[in-house]
Amino acid sequence: MLMGTMLGPYEIQAKLGEGGMGEVYKALDTRLDRPVAVKILPAELSADPERRARFEREARAVAALNHPHICTLYDIGTHDGTTYLVMEHIQGETLADRLLKGRLPLDQALGVATEIADALAAAHRQGIIHRDLKPGNVMLTKSGAKLLDFGLAKLARHGERSALVSDTHAVTEAAPITARGTILGTLQYMAPEQLEGKEADARTDLWALGAVLYEMVTGRRAFSGNSQASLIGDIMNAEPPSFAQFQPLTPPSLERLVTRCLAKHPDDRWDTAHDAADELRWIWRTGQAATRSNRRARNRGWLVAVSCSAAGILLGALAVQRWYAPGKAGGPVNSSPIVRGVVELPADAPLALHVTFEMGYHPPLVAVSPDGTSIAFVAEANGGSTQLFLRDLGALGVRAIVGTEGARHPFFSPDGRWLGFLTGDRVRKIPITGGPPVTLCKAARPTRANWARDGFIYVAEQEGSVLSRVAETGGGLSPVLSLTGASVAQVLPDRGIAVVQTRTSAAWDFGRIGLVSLDSSTREDLSVVGYEPRIVAGKYLVFTRSGNLMGAPIDIRRRKILAEPVVVAEGIATDSMMGVAQFAVSESGVIVYAPGADRGLGKLVAVDRSGRVQDLRAPERNYGALSLSPDGTRLAVQVGDISDYVWILDLAREEGRRVLADGNAGWPVWSPDGRSLALQLTGRPDPGIYTVPATSSGSPSRAADEARPTSWSPDGNWLAFSSGKGQQEQGIVQVRGGNRIVPLPAASQCSFSPDGHYLACLSYDLGSAEIWVRPVASPSSARQVSAGGGMEPLWSRDHIFYRMGRQWFAVRVTALNPQVEWTPPQRVFETDFLDTPGRSYDVSPDGRRLFVVKSVHAPTVSKLAFILNWFEEPKAKVPATK
Repeated sequence: MLMGTMLGPYEIQAKLGEGGMGEVYKALDTRLDRPVAVKILPAELSADPERRARFEREARAVAALNHPHICTLYDIGTHDGTTYLVMEHIQGETLADRLLKGRLPLDQALGVATEIADALAAAHRQGIIHRDLKPGNVMLTKSGAKLLDFGLAKLARHGERSALVSDTHAVTEAAPITARGTILGTLQYMAPEQLEGKEADARTDLWALGAVLYEMVTGRRAFSGNSQASLIGDIMNAEPPSFAQFQPLTPPSLERLVTRCLAKHPDDRWDTAHDAADELRWIWRTGQAATRSNRRARNRGWLVAVSCSAAGILLGALAVQRWYAPGKAGGPVNSSPIVRGVVELPADAPLALHVTFEMGYHPPLVAVSPDGTSIAFVAEANGGSTQLFLRDLGALGVRAIVGTEGARHPFFSPDGRWLGFLTGDRVRKIPITGGPPVTLCKAARPTRANWARDGFIYVAEQEGSVLSRVAETGGGLSPVLSLTGASVAQVLPDRGIAVVQTRTSAAWDFGRIGLVSLDSSTREDLSVVGYEPRIVAGKYLVFTRSGNLMGAPIDIRRRKILAEPVVVAEGIATDSMMGVAQFAVSESGVIVYAPGADRGLGKLVAVDRSGRVQDLRAPERNYGALSLSPDGTRLAVQVGDISDYVWILDLAREEGRRVLADGNAGWPVWSPDGRSLALQLTGRPDPGIYTVPATSSGSPSRAADEARPTSWSPDGNWLAFSSGKGQQEQGIVQVRGGNRIVPLPAASQCSFSPDGHYLACLSYDLGSAEIWVRPVASPSSARQVSAGGGMEPLWSRDHIFYRMGRQWFAVRVTALNPQVEWTPPQRVFETDFLDTPGRSYDVSPDGRRLFVVKSVHAPTVSKLAFILNWFEEPKAKVPATK
């Protein structure tokens, strides 16, 4: 429908969306001068008796309902062969769009669920079953939730009366529209009886209510699968994970309600939606009462914190001394109330969250001494560099540590006398009392380190995939452990264990935590979802999830969590796309953290050469690798979820759609004709690079073993890729006419030239990240392009772009034949952006606009918080033993 088209008295203004039952437009009722929503059955389907009957049934179903949480039907009509419904125009966002930003707060989720249940109860009283309740059919407005789309509604059974029984045109059980055994609805929210093709009744909608409520509270779907078959199997046979795994503070009464909604047999569910609504209202009221009580308690705690601040942080140090027995490093000796306090940072030395390091991510910036009395942190210094600062909790003031310029990731020695840190590819240490820094060794792209009691410093190299160690007195690095698909967060050498985190999607919130033996490389999963794990005093596991700091008691010997994790602190500065959280915990148990939000949550923007930022109309999500289509009209981007997927945004229509309905997909790269995408598909028996149609549905076609695509040759015959064995091992694979692989040693992130004869690649050959150009026919003949560092090269029509930190550079290519020639690099862009796994930016074909992901939450952190006696909460969850 074009803007201005008239359907009777209704003037079409804009398209709002579409679904299986038709298209929806915003329109103006010219008689009453009010906005309305018009739903249209496509003209080519008007002759289909089944589709037409289902469409008319929606009109009768909605017209029979009058409820504040159900979309109101105004009119039904036909114009020039086009049949349409006219409904109230609702302003707001769908629950599906809201869930893309993460789970709802518990009180909000309960409120929405209660309103949905009330709407269902009203519909069921009129003998109408929705059959397609899902987040996309719930609109969140200022006046509450609204239930939409009764396109699959049917007459009720299970003791409900029918309001349409007198309608001779109503569908009857003797002549059903839906053929026996046909599945209607959205698979993720369908009850077992629907999947089996059996009759649906009111209890079928209650199943969907339970699935939607589960997703609102946990931020994850109740059932999952890598294919439709496996998803159906999960719905039919499996139970969803416990709420406590994702939301430890969920009331048991709410979990009981959802469990009953999701009972496999309808007879085991709530009998009516009215019963479920009453139960939800009771849980909501009791939860609000508890919240008011907790708020009063927090207010009292805030007064205590203010008093502590006025008296000085010395009180915190005294609390530490009272908390632990003298001379014992093993942990607490008595139960004490939890103590929280704040350490103010100097106004000219905020935490270095806005500094982009050479390693391309934001590393840990906070450390606390083993006895819990000193805090070290990385602060922004003049000129955009960094420097280490030290704060003694028993004294006032913060002092800079001279000689630590450019530092990242501080860590203390076991005796607290030295402070280790990383700069570039060096591992260094410096006395905390002052003195020159000492370089211990050189490392290959180190990300973090920790100083163990066995006299060694354990260093995570190559983005954490290799663990090495160096003597605390210096020398060369010795390899200890090589990991696949995991990175080391902590080493417990006295127990021969490394604590690791494993990425299962682009967002680390869905990662897994485990233990790895340093001797045998045997890995054991702790069945805990989160990242940045630490084990304290051999008794407690601390980690982050959804921006919260979590704690749980652990039995190291049995490799077992003894109780469900509990929230220790909320609102931690994190980066869920890079797996980094800004907190530290001492061996004595003092926790120090930076208050903040998740930098990994981002928004898509375009930046022109003048630095002007244009927000693209796309929801805030955990975005990963992105790729712009060759004609510059569509942006393919990886979205981090419990199962990653690739999403295509049409830049002109400002509409998006998912590429594949199932599977774990990422690292999109467009084909030269813009008709296909190369993706990395994992989570299946034969993972690897697949090509999929970009403009229509179709089956993926396997192109290579497990790897990450980076660029597609202009003739469509070759794909450049990075292997799963490390960023330095890269090649090109033939995707048409064969499967030949040409290795490209010591290269990564390669991009094809416009004529396909050259590749621009990242290489560490000279010890730092630089951009090199090499002929495809002779990849060993490489020439350096960048000057002073570079990464993520992209070859446009007549330029090579690359970035270094926040700055983007362009090299103008003056000739390709008989050999490639270029001018010196020139800075063309500078903007704040979000580092993402994979390609973190793309450039328009004319080179005038840069497409990046900007962080939604990136406030300046001017204080650090600390917690004492936090172990009391997880300790209370340990079940009693005889």
